Amino acid sequence: MSSPVFVIVGRPNVGKSTFFNRLIGRRDAIVQAEPGVTRDRRYGEGEWEGRKFLAVDTGGIAASEGDPFLPKILEQTSAAIEESDVVLFLVDGIEGRLPGDHEVAQMVRVSQKPALLILNKSDSKRARETEWDFHQLGLGEVWPVSAEHGSGVFEVMDEAFRIASSARGTEEAEDTDERRIAVVGRPNVGKSSFVNQILGSERTLVSPVPGTTRDPVDSLCVREGKSYRFVDTAGIRRRGKIGKRQVEAVSMIMAYRSIERAQIALLLIDATEGPRTMDAQIARHIKESGRACAILLNKGEQDIR
Repeated sequence: MSSPVFVIVGRPNVGKSTFFNRLIGRRDAIVQAEPGVTRDRRYGEGEWEGRKFLAVDTGGIAASEGDPFLPKILEQTSAAIEESDVVLFLVDGIEGRLPGDHEVAQMVRVSQKPALLILNKSDSKRARETEWDFHQLGLGEVWPVSAEHGSGVFEVMDEAFRIASSARGTEEAEDTDERRIAVVGRPNVGKSSFVNQILGSERTLVSPVPGTTRDPVDSLCVREGKSYRFVDTAGIRRRGKIGKRQVEAVSMIMAYRSIERAQIALLLIDATEGPRTMDAQIARHIKESGRACAILLNKGEQDIR
């Protein structure tokens, strides 16, 4: 049996990625004060008091009106909730209860999954004033935490494991022999489409807009009894093209880090454009990292003359 799955949901910028990083003990999710930074659902393995678990970070559900990614974020979040043993619903104690919180609460109720309502930023005076208001969401007890400083997280995780164990009647799963494969390349060469073809589901957002994937997205695939973890990374650009956008700079660093954590790197090149200088730089980094590498030409069915 697999380890319990804890899915983190909530409005944009309530601290989901900070909480995710707190749980798994490393900076896998991009953390910025820019609403909607997390778009895909992202998986991270963690261990709590000797018990293994899988945490899933999701995109902010109540995105701004007219956001072209909102329908897919909703689809990704719904799929993540279906995979979960316990839903960890984060709300912002400083901002208080907003209409978007009701949208998320409704999605959680419809799923009929066990859920914990977690009041983030509870170390602020404002959070103590808004805590009672969140009881109106109808999801039971409110669990105060500070994702940034770690207070209250122990109690939440203890309760999450208690619920998961009760529902599944299982103990910690045995480790599986897993192969990590990083899918890398320049922006918009088809990395997410490639991973989705292998998985048979739209696990990562696919869009003609370059830079749609900004965090590395872990997806587990089991074939003939063997486990493969595909890591779909952000498109790697030349530093000069990143400019002052800190999110893209962090994305590039994390893409390189994914190569270093993988056993195999698949370098996708757009066959309609041919190899570019940036492709050679990525290949050089793979070689310097000592990783096995396969170069794949994508979009080969198009006219490449």
